[in-house]
Formats: sequence, structure tokens, C-alpha cells
Amino acid sequence: MCLSPIAGGCGCIYAGVAMDISNHPLYLYRKSHRLTRVALASKIGCATRSLARWEQGVTTPRMGLAVKTSQVTKLSIDALFGAPIGQNTRIDDPLVPV
Repeated sequence: MCLSPIAGGCGCIYAGVAMDISNHPLYLYRKSHRLTRVALASKIGCATRSLARWEQGVTTPRMGLAVKTSQVTKLSIDALFGAPIGQNTRIDDPLVPV
């Protein structure tokens, strides 16, 4: 359920519990590649505010945007939905069947 004041406007599914942003794989990817939220959001095709909310753990991307984000960042869908770092967070990990 989207909690955006504009119904369906944020492209997210409400996750409910905010996490420490510095531990989120998407945030770590963005910082390690020296990308701004604006730049990464543009590559993914989402709103900057949505990306910020995903990084904060407030919301998660809808499946279509999760797939696109995974393709752009090479992070697994599990990582985008909050799997801890080191637990198959990259889709090019040789231990992860494709």
C-alpha cells in the first residue's frame, strides 16, 4: 500500500520500517560509484524521492522497478528488499544460479 499523498505517485510498496541508510546495498552501490540520487534515479527511471525512500528502507520498489534497478546496479532483488550485505547481494556472484 502506497502512503504517498499522491495515490500511486511514488512507485513503491510500503515497507513500514526504516533502516540505517548507511547499510542499505543500494546506498552503498550509489556511493561507491560516486552517483547522486538524481543520476541513479535517472538511470533507473524512477523519481529521486522514491530512490531516497528505498535507501532509507521506508518503502521498496515495485517489481518492475526492482528488476530495472537490479539490471542497472547488478544488485540482486533480495538486496534491494533489504537482504544483509554479503548474502548473495550481487547478481554476478558465481555462487548464485542465474
